[in-house]
Amino acid sequence: MLLHAFCDRAAARGALVLDATVSAEEENLAFGVMHQLLQHAPDAIRRQADIWMPRLGTPDEAEQRTPDASLDTAYALGAALVALAGDRPVVIAVDDVQYLDGASLQCLVVVARRVRSARVVLVATNCQCPQPSCRRFLTRVGRLSTVQHVLLEPLTETEVENALRRRLAVPVTAQVARACHRITGGNPLLVEAFAQDLAGGDGESLEVRPGPRFRDAVLTLADRYPRDSLAVLQATALMGDLSSATRIATLVDPDPGAVAWNLRVLEEGGLLHEGRCRHPAVAAAIADSMTVEQRLAAHQRLAELLHEDHASALAVARHLIAADLPRLPWATETLRAAAEEQAREDPEAAAQFIKAARRLSRDGAEQASLTLALAALAWRTDPAAVRRYLPEIVHLHRERQLGHRDTESTLRYLLWFGRMDDAADLLRRTLEAISPEDVATATEWRTFVLWLSFWYPGVVRRVPEAGRLRRDPSLPGEATVTWSSDVACVFEAMLGDGQPHDLVPEALRLLEACRPSSMNHDFVFTVLVGLVAADQLQSAWQWCETLIEQARDSGDRLWRARLAALLGDIACRSGDVAAAATYAGASLAQVGASGWGTTVGLPLSTLVRVELARGNAERAAEILTRPVPRAMHETTYGMMYGQVRGQLLLAKGTLPQARAEFQASWNFMARHGVEAPNLLPWRLHLAEVLAALGETPAARLLAEEQLSLVATGGHWARGRTLRLLGGMSGPAEAQQLLTESIKELHTAGARLELALTLAEAAQCCQALGDSVRAGRAIRRAQLIAMSCGVMLRPRPALESGSSPAPGTEERPGISALTAAEQRVAVLAVKGLTNTQIAGDLFLTVSTVEQHLTHIYRKLKVRGRAQLVAVADLSAVSGAGPE
Repeated sequence: MLLHAFCDRAAARGALVLDATVSAEEENLAFGVMHQLLQHAPDAIRRQADIWMPRLGTPDEAEQRTPDASLDTAYALGAALVALAGDRPVVIAVDDVQYLDGASLQCLVVVARRVRSARVVLVATNCQCPQPSCRRFLTRVGRLSTVQHVLLEPLTETEVENALRRRLAVPVTAQVARACHRITGGNPLLVEAFAQDLAGGDGESLEVRPGPRFRDAVLTLADRYPRDSLAVLQATALMGDLSSATRIATLVDPDPGAVAWNLRVLEEGGLLHEGRCRHPAVAAAIADSMTVEQRLAAHQRLAELLHEDHASALAVARHLIAADLPRLPWATETLRAAAEEQAREDPEAAAQFIKAARRLSRDGAEQASLTLALAALAWRTDPAAVRRYLPEIVHLHRERQLGHRDTESTLRYLLWFGRMDDAADLLRRTLEAISPEDVATATEWRTFVLWLSFWYPGVVRRVPEAGRLRRDPSLPGEATVTWSSDVACVFEAMLGDGQPHDLVPEALRLLEACRPSSMNHDFVFTVLVGLVAADQLQSAWQWCETLIEQARDSGDRLWRARLAALLGDIACRSGDVAAAATYAGASLAQVGASGWGTTVGLPLSTLVRVELARGNAERAAEILTRPVPRAMHETTYGMMYGQVRGQLLLAKGTLPQARAEFQASWNFMARHGVEAPNLLPWRLHLAEVLAALGETPAARLLAEEQLSLVATGGHWARGRTLRLLGGMSGPAEAQQLLTESIKELHTAGARLELALTLAEAAQCCQALGDSVRAGRAIRRAQLIAMSCGVMLRPRPALESGSSPAPGTEERPGISALTAAEQRVAVLAVKGLTNTQIAGDLFLTVSTVEQHLTHIYRKLKVRGRAQLVAVADLSAVSGAGPE
């Protein structure tokens, strides 16, 4: 660039400019540069050029001349070039003189020696390479007194910024200039190319990213380096962060000194920094410029070198793949090790390594193991992709090529995708193969069977060995107590097997002790469901959030989706309808409905419950039209789905169909010996249908049976059942039942169900003639429902209530406050400090203080202590019932 600018300026001032650019390909073409200089001669000296060109002959003819003849021609031609300066100055400019052919070099030496006595300027650029072949010109003319050496330093950051501002028509920030300097190293050619890529931005959104012009400039610059420098640059580009002078020397040049010099030259040229390519775009351009054969061979040499240096399997594997998987003895093992390194952070990349290993492997057992590893990786990111591997995996099991752990994984895949016959067959053959003396293996499989009994009881029923193992009183023994056997105790409690005990402490202890992995996700998930069934919604919620956070960088989309689905169920139970919809929808979006298999009943049932709570039966019915696997109805997930389908039928008033739906749940649970009264209260739902049909005695009998099953817990189902019984009782008895229901639902944290019970209590109070309490109860019900995202529509008489008796006038309620004041008031009643309220609502502390002042005045209270006495505020904040 600088040489061209000099030539342009000299020509503008009247000088005769003859210029040539030399390349490595012309190094052996005699008089090749002289041909360029004369071909570029201006019209004014075209006649002299026409005389000299034939004398030079073609480069091939020049090569055939004797040394003496070539030398004579060189002297004569050099003298003729000097003679051109008779009437005006002559500038001879040669770029990259390190590639000069010998004859042209002799001509230019003649010119250089006569510069003092003629108006001739000879300007040449030369690389800094120390090789004698690159320093021939400097060696021949360097001692002349007329020669001046100018060492060009890279542009500084300030100079880069000034260059960009001159080049671009928009403002350039210091940040953009800094990035440009970092990427180009201050090389003017690269800076100019970078500026061309930036041109067209608006100043505010300049995209600091090298583009096609930068790539072309990198290749132009690389092409000007000698072959050994280019070889060092190529090795550096392919090695990336693992590049070192020692490794480069092993690959391209055994002389460490020469490698170190080339690295320095390339760094001064702006392509490298600290022995690495300055930017990935530089490495990509250099690698792409190599031929396919060059790249494959270089990557294979790099893989072998890194393997010998005991580099990470991941680094070696990348070069193996780039080398198109050469058949090296250690390649398959290295690829598999790389997959294990990458599995947690990037399962999809890990899968590529496993696929590569399968292509290389010729061992049947190894291929079987790799197939399972590939399925396990796909399971985490795209469960639906596992389907394609199932036929092969089932075949491998039938051929007894897979082990115990592989059998568990395969069973999970088969169950997930509804292949119940294959699952039952595999389970039967596996359990039959367990030796009676192998207590440890039997104990581990018993835990699996208990898990299976909860979610897939139909499969257990098909395999008699599984049923016997589930109820084997001798397992687990004291000598075989493990995390797995402890989990079995929780599963037994959830199923109602064995001795009753408190599930919650054991479940929490297991979660604390567990390190979740793809091998135990099903067990951990079921333990969390156990907490939900025990009304430990807050603990279950916190653990789900913790586990999602732990899995955030793991790439395990399925695990995060399952936890999100459970969060949706918890939110729905607690009454947060909006959160329930968000989490359930997100869980389906993360994996896709086809990837959920037979477990899709969980997120879909949550979405249906949300729409029913909102009073949108049509939308709920639309959700139920989505395709689901037929085998899902043989699972507990199918029972969740069936119960919301029955609730929809009940809401629409199609009572016979609703009755049949809940009766099917009854039959399923009874047939398979599964009882989860606080999780799937089918008796309650069937009792609701019977009550609506007028079959009150049968409804009451079922409701009382439901109560007996949750006598020592199950606040959520107990509260709902008490509300149903209250609706079938006289006013006095109903009032007592509804009061108990309010307490149970408050304990369960089920706010929307609490609102529904309060609405029932309001009607009861109205029937007893207590209109004041009725109005208060319905207002509380409405406010709680509103905080859940649901609108209750009570009867007109309850909407307003009767006039209160003298002396019983109430303070103004929350309706007197603005929306912003309501949010502050609710948090204040919960006990949050002003600073905490400000943080939660993204306000300043002074704004919170102003809101509280207005709240106290409007509600006619003197401070926080009296806020709790405001009934509807107490209800919205989650305080207990009156």
